[in-house]
Amino acid sequence: PANQRAVVISAGIIANLILTWFCMFAIVTNQGLPKTNFSPGVVLTSFTDLNGPAYTAGFKPKDRLLEIDGFALRAGEDALSSAVSKIKASNGRPINVSIERDGNIIEKVVQPTKQSGPNYSIGVKLTANSFRSERVPEKNPLKAAQRATEESAHLVQITWNGLTKAVLTRDYQNLEGPIAVVQQGAELARDDGLPSLVQFAAIISVNLAVINSLPIPGLDGGQMMLLLFESINGKKMKPGVADTINGVAILVLVSVGVSSIVRDLIPIFSSIVK
Repeated sequence: PANQRAVVISAGIIANLILTWFCMFAIVTNQGLPKTNFSPGVVLTSFTDLNGPAYTAGFKPKDRLLEIDGFALRAGEDALSSAVSKIKASNGRPINVSIERDGNIIEKVVQPTKQSGPNYSIGVKLTANSFRSERVPEKNPLKAAQRATEESAHLVQITWNGLTKAVLTRDYQNLEGPIAVVQQGAELARDDGLPSLVQFAAIISVNLAVINSLPIPGLDGGQMMLLLFESINGKKMKPGVADTINGVAILVLVSVGVSSIVRDLIPIFSSIVK
């Protein structure tokens, strides 16, 4: 029956969401979730292109970008999207950037280069300028369950918003491949230990759930779409047709995966060569 097939198909997505909730519940009850506090600006974490505009202009990791063309990047999680928007809006003309480095304000001029589609980039990865306050565990199990539910829902929301924004703007610069993901996990384990690693596992689990739910053949969401088509049509799709659709989709997904691995390796090999 179609309803039983739907339950089987969605089992993976549901399992990822359940794992996310348990990870968040474990963090809330044992270590507590830190509150994120923001400071003005965005932080340059790494370079995506060692021959790119920012690298050649003398930017360095841990530089804090405070202003772009006179526009102040105020404290808050919107600072990152504001910085990206300002760089894209340059349309390739040189922009003035005020950065803070080791307590000193430095003025830089950098000319973004065109990337895929209408996007312009300076060849860096940026993150919000934030720090986390002390963790306070929640001892009340009902409140802990509520907080875990809220945090899990928030993770789903920001993951979905980030993915849809990347697709709509065709800006995939901040989407990480598997190698970069492993590197981030290793850094979290080294710097903040088990709590951050468990939270990182929750983030990975949410990403898997969201991506797997997309209506793309080869993914669970695509299987649900085929099942819906069969239900509307009133008869099952021919096995050969479904296999062909899924086979082509899987081939495309594998190609995307390989390209993301290659993209992760390019900065590593570039730094070795330099």
